[in-house]
Amino acid sequence: MSEWQPIETAPKDGSIIRLAWQDRHEEWYTADAFFRNNQWIASCIFYDMNEEFSPQYRFRQAVVKESPTHWMPLPKAPEC
Repeated sequence: MSEWQPIETAPKDGSIIRLAWQDRHEEWYTADAFFRNNQWIASCIFYDMNEEFSPQYRFRQAVVKESPTHWMPLPKAPEC
């Protein structure tokens, strides 16, 4: 796996990467995100149950309001 790198070296070409930042309590957070329209956009897919208890995959995106300080490439997917 790659090492964390300074955010200044992060790609801004729309590639999804892993970001990291600390909050005011010095807790670390990470998010998978991409850069678009001069801002970082976090993206995730999660599994959810709807009202009929039918499983669904949901996709969400949100602007990262914090200031990331580090990044790394995403790991490769497992091979079957």
